[in-house]
Amino acid sequence: MFERINVISRRLSRRKTYTENEDGDLLESHSGTGPKLLRILGLFDLTFLGIGSTLGVGIYVLAGSVAKDLAGPAVCLSFLVAAIASGIAVILAIGVRSTALFTNTFTILNLSVVMFVITAGAAYAKSENWMLSTNETHSSKSAGIGGFFPYGFSGVMAGAAKCFFGFVGFDSIAAAGEEAKNPKRNIPLSILLTLIVVLAAYVGVSIVLTLMIPYYAQDKDTPLVHAFQQVGHSWAAWIVTVGSAFGLTASLLGAMIPMPRVVYAMAKDGLLLRCLAAVHPKFKTPFTATILTGSVAAIFAMVTELDSLVEMMSIGTLLAYTLVAVSILILRYEGNPAKRSVDLNGSLPWKREPTQASSRKSKFAITILCLLTVIFCLILTSIEQSQVYHAGLIILLVSSAISMLGSVLFLSFLPRSIGVVYFMVPLVPLIPAISIWINVYLMFQLSLATWLRFVVWMAVGLLIYGGYGIGHSTLEREAASFSTFMPEEDTSPLVNLLASNEETSQNE
Repeated sequence: MFERINVISRRLSRRKTYTENEDGDLLESHSGTGPKLLRILGLFDLTFLGIGSTLGVGIYVLAGSVAKDLAGPAVCLSFLVAAIASGIAVILAIGVRSTALFTNTFTILNLSVVMFVITAGAAYAKSENWMLSTNETHSSKSAGIGGFFPYGFSGVMAGAAKCFFGFVGFDSIAAAGEEAKNPKRNIPLSILLTLIVVLAAYVGVSIVLTLMIPYYAQDKDTPLVHAFQQVGHSWAAWIVTVGSAFGLTASLLGAMIPMPRVVYAMAKDGLLLRCLAAVHPKFKTPFTATILTGSVAAIFAMVTELDSLVEMMSIGTLLAYTLVAVSILILRYEGNPAKRSVDLNGSLPWKREPTQASSRKSKFAITILCLLTVIFCLILTSIEQSQVYHAGLIILLVSSAISMLGSVLFLSFLPRSIGVVYFMVPLVPLIPAISIWINVYLMFQLSLATWLRFVVWMAVGLLIYGGYGIGHSTLEREAASFSTFMPEEDTSPLVNLLASNEETSQNE
């Protein structure tokens, strides 16, 4: 039984390895290569791809919806919190040509309309709309207590969890990595530029929108059009309507880029049906995966309401960013099989090389940190929603917070990888730990219905992986083919030889 568990554990923790060619491109070291995509996307294309993917529903619909029901004028802070969470994840994560040209054109038109909304709307801004009294909000049901924070801090954070949907376009840049020129430089830069532009657009539109008309009078479906109609400028509403068509088209095109490429990569590795990795002979794009994912997306768009889709996108992205942060921690403390003891010549933690023993300690500490984060966020969310400050809950909350800090401190004193790569996350384990906490906390701000749909979605994904992917992956087949030639234990002659040679060189 324990051997079976060990085999499953090795399968789940198995990683692809890459080598780098003379041009700086990453090449898969295993045999399951298959057809390649063309590298034709530059920094400009990647940046506008990210902006176009992001500035869609979020800018034309989400701002008004969150302002009306969750955050009020503080919706600009909700977008800021969501941007911070996305920014930390960016730090951690760091024919297409015709599509890119089309997307760039529509994105430029979309940004022009956003600038028009901010400048034209600012002329009708009234500061009193941020200072409404409770009496002024009585005419509207569930309008909060007025002021800048009508729904309190919890409303801002609930709004941030929903606003996170407005920052999910970054994955389109990362997913286009196989088609990017100089991806090591252009992908991080384009993500950073996209984050800056999108944050400025969201915060600017949110501020203008809630200053033009009171937050409780916002229209949830067409907030920008409604706002200009309320101030008596229907001509401006028509400009916004046309701009929303550009924005939503660019967002749709951008959103359709990452998913087919994720399916293509998984199919190429054998985790999904290999026929989904087919590349069009002329355009060099994953056309089979594009048709499949586009059809599924269209069906869900027809039968699912917008709020449900927004929350599902948010919880899925938050989970993905959490897994990225956890992966950074695991990889940074990964042990070297040939390393048996810590090199005490470098007494500082960041100057030591991890061993298998220190790696096991780090994984235990990371597991404890994740569990404590879930407990802390669950208690904090329940206190915020119930407004009941029970002494036992407060003690448990403080205890879990102290234990989280203890786990981070413990990790900071363990040996970590010191290899030189193009970009390494700074301040490990602090930044990944903060990212995990923010993401999990925002996930708990979402509705119970979203969590139920999320559980079903995860169950389906695990069923596909367990029923097909785990047994058909390229790495699984290679492991089965070469198992008789590969050492299973760290006490193999090869590992012992490497260890003895390293110890000899250290003594010399």
